[in-house]
Amino acid sequence: MPHATTDRLTVLLVGDDPAFARTVREHVELQSPGQFDLEVLDRLSAGIVRLMRGGVDLVLLDLNLPDSRGLDTYVTVRTQAPDVAAVVLAGEQGSRMARRVL
Repeated sequence: MPHATTDRLTVLLVGDDPAFARTVREHVELQSPGQFDLEVLDRLSAGIVRLMRGGVDLVLLDLNLPDSRGLDTYVTVRTQAPDVAAVVLAGEQGSRMARRVL
């Protein structure tokens, strides 16, 4: 749900692949101009700090980050920000792990 002060949603992408982040940013700007603010962080620790500040509507979460791996990554986000929607990002190698999150 958008914040009362703005119609824009804040999306936090926590992933360490700059090319993927660029693709997401380009897609969001092309398909939904002016609707989303996309913030990108490459470490879970930085993502948690950002989530604690509040105002994030959705987390796009890579399960394998430099400072966290696998299911622990998801559990940490859910524990620290249980009210924020989260989408797990997984390539072919991570799809089995992503299914465990469900």
